[in-house]
Amino acid sequence: MPFVYIENNEVVSVLNYQADVPSSIEQVEITNAEYEGLFNETFTFDLSTKKVVQNPNVSNSEISQRDAELRDFLHRSDWKVLRHIREKNLGLETSLTEQQYLDLERQRHAAAQEIDTVL
Repeated sequence: MPFVYIENNEVVSVLNYQADVPSSIEQVEITNAEYEGLFNETFTFDLSTKKVVQNPNVSNSEISQRDAELRDFLHRSDWKVLRHIREKNLGLETSLTEQQYLDLERQRHAAAQEIDTVL
């Protein structure tokens, strides 16, 4: 799980893993979708609530565009997932390696979570 790291009431880092930090640094666990949203700036971290929130500087049209892009990615990658499952079930050599398949599924999962968070 990703984490936001806070020191002296200031975000000092955002990492996609739990780091070994001194007790003076607060760790706040966030979702993968929130982590992605912080980096594409559709979300921001609110220090007062210690939560990831929609970036007030991002318009609804930008969020709608991002939502459309995520849905398009899911739609365009469906066939790769189905092909991999079919090839595996038929005992055929798969077009994707297991690692490529897992990476694709992680990307799809993060996209689906981001869509759920935005809606």
